Amino acid sequence: TVTLTPGNREFVTDADGHYSFEGLFPGAYRLTATKEGWSSDTADVTVTQGGSTLQDLWLTNIVTDQLCNDMSQDIPDNDPTGGIYSTINMPVESALSSLAVYLNIEHPYIADLVVTLISPAGTELILHKNQGGETDNIDGWYPVDIAPFQSLDALIGEDTQGDWQLHVTDVGQYDEGRLVNWCLALSYAESHTSAVGDQTPAVLALEGNYPNPFNPMTVIKFAVPVTGNVQLDVYDVRGVKIRTLVRETMDAGRHEVTWMGRDDNGHSVASGAYFYRLSSGGQDVVGKMLLMK
Repeated sequence: TVTLTPGNREFVTDADGHYSFEGLFPGAYRLTATKEGWSSDTADVTVTQGGSTLQDLWLTNIVTDQLCNDMSQDIPDNDPTGGIYSTINMPVESALSSLAVYLNIEHPYIADLVVTLISPAGTELILHKNQGGETDNIDGWYPVDIAPFQSLDALIGEDTQGDWQLHVTDVGQYDEGRLVNWCLALSYAESHTSAVGDQTPAVLALEGNYPNPFNPMTVIKFAVPVTGNVQLDVYDVRGVKIRTLVRETMDAGRHEVTWMGRDDNGHSVASGAYFYRLSSGGQDVVGKMLLMK
């Protein structure tokens, strides 16, 4: 659904994503596209007397992956500087939209426990810290069922890919417990999206990346005129290919892909200029972007 303000007029797009508003007075308007389960997009447009305006709006599908580690571990009693670590690996690279953490810990006195979530980027957030008094066991989702000690919102926008760690310590005496299992529900934007709009791509084209300069992520937009094999690679200033972002058959249309500033080995790359090359149907187009840390 595309909403136009002022006026609060709405238009439901057709099967190809096309929309139109007619009979508008000259002036400035705002367009907002929404779809359940997708991100929204907004654009400001200006309508002139007797003229027409074309505006694409980009929607990104939000997906959620649930990953679990079911290997139970005993939690050492009265070991505040040690404890246990458990790891969940997330293979998908994207910007985190939201997350939830499930904990199943058996312990007769959970006020002895400190539970910390560590993101692949190294951000540490405390889920549980000496709360609960003589309550036994932790079983539920943070923040859905249980309020975390520190908000998980600080992780929004970080790269999902890599090892997520759970660190559990027992800082009291006499009570022993175990981590039964834990899970992550990670929501993120799919890399490839299609545009909402009236313009059909006429040629293979790069439509820029945003933001630029960027740190640590940027979104590259591109247009494919016909269905076929598409490849999008990133090169350093020496011309060495460091990352393949797309290598697949894609439908004709406008698409986008997110680059989190990592090479094909998952390593963060250094600050500097990088080039991205889009190839399809025997044609190549090149763009430039700047990573500033």
